[in-house]
Amino acid sequence: MHQYQDMYDTSDYPPEHFLHDIENKKVIGKFKDETSGTPISEFVGLRSKMYSFSFEGGEKHTAKGVTKTASRKLKHEMYIKIVFSIKLLHVLK
Repeated sequence: MHQYQDMYDTSDYPPEHFLHDIENKKVIGKFKDETSGTPISEFVGLRSKMYSFSFEGGEKHTAKGVTKTASRKLKHEMYIKIVFSIKLLHVLK
């Protein structure tokens, strides 16, 4: 990754991290590390722009096309259950 650092926004890394660089901060088209260097332990992708992943210290999910109110109720475990079941999930406000 170090040799391609000009392609990444590593501004969210801790300042003492060897890859920390503010040169590409918030630059459109640069790859961003959503976990700031923390390894992802599990990833579930349901479709484009609808995924969830867990990492040490938390989890993050996205659900484009779903209201924010409904999205707040979604958890990483729900994404896993959806992958391994045939049923659709309907979240009410």
